[in-house]
Amino acid sequence: MLGFSSSVESSNNKYMLAQSKSINWKKNDIIASFIVCLSEETILEVARQDTISLNNTTAFVRAMINEGRCISFAKPLNFKVDEVILEYIDSLDNLSLILRINHLHSDSNPFGFLIAEQKPST
Repeated sequence: MLGFSSSVESSNNKYMLAQSKSINWKKNDIIASFIVCLSEETILEVARQDTISLNNTTAFVRAMINEGRCISFAKPLNFKVDEVILEYIDSLDNLSLILRINHLHSDSNPFGFLIAEQKPST
């Protein structure tokens, strides 16, 4: 995607809407991100653009930030993964995942959604 997120540490057809639970990112993994979208609807729109091209995705995310539907941070902030929402193949043939995320110190109040690539094998 566009450097949406990266792994920090682990604790315990083109548009594939496979609602499978990834063994890659899991609940309570820590992830850092520059950008978070506030609704599932918005992040699904971002993912759709991500299956078309990186340029479409970049332009769309900028528009969503301007509309207040996504938030950008000056430096990446850490979040806890709450759930893998879906997996899909992006326009560069990478396995990408939509994650629902929480604040680091909260389990019951989801903060938003982001897109992450599959974690590198360890």
